[in-house]
Amino acid sequence: IGWMQDQNDILKKAPLVVGFKSLTDQIASIASTEIPSSVLSIGVYRISYYVRVTVPASVSSSIIVSFQWTDDGIACSRDFGDRGLSALSGNAVTAVGSDSFLIAVDGATKVNYSTTYASSGIGMTYKLEIILEQVRV
Repeated sequence: IGWMQDQNDILKKAPLVVGFKSLTDQIASIASTEIPSSVLSIGVYRISYYVRVTVPASVSSSIIVSFQWTDDGIACSRDFGDRGLSALSGNAVTAVGSDSFLIAVDGATKVNYSTTYASSGIGMTYKLEIILEQVRV
């Protein structure tokens, strides 16, 4: 019985995926949109994302992925490009941006994402994967 209780305790401490979004064939900016999830409890969450150019623009392109949430009643946000840059601007199918970070969230509030897209010539196409995990409540 002790072993089973230990396993149960481990599972209770493991992060739990509470929301995700998978987008393909994106050709424009995305306005602030809720990450589909259940009602969030006050606590710490991890956001992970992956963005990749799937069709490069004929001249140049860039994409910024942003996240918005509420912590202690304060509207917070964070923007991502590639390796600390403000925008992913590789304009090749090998151009990838990815990160994972922690946020503190007020209970019963939403976590949103958005993108800022720029492209010259024939437009760029991109895909975006987002996962929201509950780490601690």
